[in-house]
Amino acid sequence: MSRCLHGLLLLILSLASFAASAADGVLIPAPNAVDMVHDAKRGLVYISTSDGKILRYKISTASFLTPFVPSPTANLAGIDLTPANSRIAVADRDSSDTELWVFEINPDTGKATKLKAKKDWYEGGMFTLAYAYNGDLYTTSLFEGSGWVRMRKFSAARSRYSTWIAQVRLGTMLAASSDRKTIAFAEASTSDGAWGLVDVPTGQIVRREGYEDGTSAFNFEIATDALGTTFAILTGFGASIYDAEYQHFKTIGDAWDMPLGAAFQPSQSRAYFPILSTSKVWIFDTTNWAQIGMFDVGYAFGILDRGSFGPGRTRVSANGRYLMVRVGDGVRLIDLSAGLATPKPVATARRH
Repeated sequence: MSRCLHGLLLLILSLASFAASAADGVLIPAPNAVDMVHDAKRGLVYISTSDGKILRYKISTASFLTPFVPSPTANLAGIDLTPANSRIAVADRDSSDTELWVFEINPDTGKATKLKAKKDWYEGGMFTLAYAYNGDLYTTSLFEGSGWVRMRKFSAARSRYSTWIAQVRLGTMLAASSDRKTIAFAEASTSDGAWGLVDVPTGQIVRREGYEDGTSAFNFEIATDALGTTFAILTGFGASIYDAEYQHFKTIGDAWDMPLGAAFQPSQSRAYFPILSTSKVWIFDTTNWAQIGMFDVGYAFGILDRGSFGPGRTRVSANGRYLMVRVGDGVRLIDLSAGLATPKPVATARRH
């Protein structure tokens, strides 16, 4: 090898090492990752994958335990954990001619139970889900085409079939507040940007639709704060922020600096937004909505990543300690207890 080529190789390797070391947190390698949730009781991160596995990453040892495989033919999507860390639920995009289902799994034994629902006309498999404080499980599904599907509730008693509570568009995303008394939803595939919430204690459903009350854009993600009083709805024109009266008062980013995910921290007034065409996660103080810093996840989010479960999917652990962000080759795990006191300075805004 010539001296010139050798020097070039050393430069490339040094730059690669610098890029890896510059990223915040640790990478959990999972090329087929879809969604993730933290289990504080066992010190694990569960990652659902498109090839039917639930990966179990042990934070203290930075290693994987044997994965759970609820079905060898599953195509898993959204995942969640009960507030007591006693059951895992994961949506399966696979279905039969007459039924669709989610898997509910005992995290100590790995035993999986199918919670089934009768299929509606042209309905596909399950898409996402969220546990409420009382153990009820809310789900949305897919459609074989473009149309309406059912939002369902599996009661805590786990009767054989679920209850149909609303009609929503295919691929509707769900997000539970930290107290699990609000299940927010953002409908996809509709240009008025319909969204709303389920008030779990009363069962009341609030719907915001039409171009006046919706986001007036195609939604692809939603997040809500600890008490279900602030909402971040992601669209192709930025993250629209709404208050407890369902009024829009701020937009984070735009079509160029587009947030691809959103999550609120339950234990501090913080919200997190990974940004298109960068490797950055913007940090906002939700008391005044000032940007106070950023994290670097070491992965440049691309325009083709935009989508409910693509790279940019963002969640914060129920205890507020960990930020989890989907990146191209897995999940970036950031310990918020180590970095929030002195967040990185805000960079100068890019001019367009």
